[in-house]
Amino acid sequence: MISKKLEALLASLNVPARNRFRKFLASPYFNEQQELAALLEVLLEPIPANDKTQVWQKIFGDKPYQDGQMRRLISALITQLLDFLAIEQCRRKSVRARAELLDTLHHPRFALHFAGLMRQIQTEQEKSAQQDADFHFHQYLIERQGYRQMELSERSPDMMTKLNDAGFHLDCFYLSRKLEFYCDFLGYKDFLSIDTKYDTLSFATIENSCTSRHLAVPAIRIYYLIAQMLMHPDQETFYYDAKYAINKYAACFKKAEAKSFYIHLINYCIHKKINVGETRFFQELFSVYQALLDKGILLDDEGVLEPQHYKLIVSVGLQIQAFEWVEQFIQTHTPALPPDAQDNALTYNLAKVYFQQGYYTKVITLLQEVEYESLDYALGAKLMLLKTYYELNEFLALDSMIDSFRIYLMRNKLISKEVRRQYLNVLRFVRKLSTIILGNRKAIIQIRRDIDACKMLADKNWILSKLQELEEVNV
Repeated sequence: MISKKLEALLASLNVPARNRFRKFLASPYFNEQQELAALLEVLLEPIPANDKTQVWQKIFGDKPYQDGQMRRLISALITQLLDFLAIEQCRRKSVRARAELLDTLHHPRFALHFAGLMRQIQTEQEKSAQQDADFHFHQYLIERQGYRQMELSERSPDMMTKLNDAGFHLDCFYLSRKLEFYCDFLGYKDFLSIDTKYDTLSFATIENSCTSRHLAVPAIRIYYLIAQMLMHPDQETFYYDAKYAINKYAACFKKAEAKSFYIHLINYCIHKKINVGETRFFQELFSVYQALLDKGILLDDEGVLEPQHYKLIVSVGLQIQAFEWVEQFIQTHTPALPPDAQDNALTYNLAKVYFQQGYYTKVITLLQEVEYESLDYALGAKLMLLKTYYELNEFLALDSMIDSFRIYLMRNKLISKEVRRQYLNVLRFVRKLSTIILGNRKAIIQIRRDIDACKMLADKNWILSKLQELEEVNV
């Protein structure tokens, strides 16, 4: 591609959008440079030219190449494409565009046009299921324009009603956006070390502006409860109230914003509860993900599921032993992952389910012949095989696995020193556990001390559970 900026913009267009852009360039109202349409067609060829001189030749034939003119054409096409995207965005926000049009019709001679357009916009707003900040901003524009039009022709008590309504909806827009930013601030504060003066005093200012009428507005109520939940993690009532409100009103928001509500719940469950030992919140986390899936919010507009959510859903489902649900999820949602991640995700995560269920021969069948390109999957699969051989008392296979795993850890330069040490320690303790002589309580006590002292140990809980089994046998 002759321009990375242009390549990124063109890649964002699906086939219908590309066809609309062709029509856009064909209109002399928008574009008077015919060469831009030709340039676009060259760039959209199945195998596009990657050299400016080749592109020039396809457009201008034998005319001598002029780099300055070529650069100007590329720049002009980028400008036209940005204008096209702006118009597309305006069309998607038709209420906003027509509400702005009311300002153009603000004149006595356009009174009939103004009234007709106002009725159309109000009808569309009344039918809309949306209750987000943009809805309130549009309503503010409508009420404000209605008030201004009344100033031209009539003076009535309705003017005051429209003024009050305009002010209320402007408050709703401001407060919901302000609370949204504050919730994001609280969410990032625990992960980013930044010096900021934006603290709880800001929330006090917002809270003082919220009346009971404001708090009845879905956008304000949800963000208000999320903020309280994040500021007061020990007061779980805020979490449950926020979860209820989000489940109730999720359909009133655009997909991306509704998803962000649930992400706040997910982060609360993980970072404020599970990570501090509140394991009962695994069930809550599972229910949040179920809601995301049931409402069709988790997948993006292209129907793609982010791998990190996929992995977390599987892990949480296994944690609460929802084995059948997890297996069904893997079968139905793996095709929604990015194509290059699907095969590995399917085999690895099914193996995780079978391991937790104790179907060890199925684990071996799935993992033995697979080589994972992803380092996380590769390490996880090798560790799972190691544990499987141990559970089956297949000590010859276990010894071979320990040796091959050690070689892999030492030779793979992509593995950090810390991660390498964690897995090497696993191999060391598994070998000790597999070779210990039953009845040797002194050796078991020493292994316990060594494990407790080890600060870098992958899957430490499993190692400790196997040690405990040996301790119980030797009681």
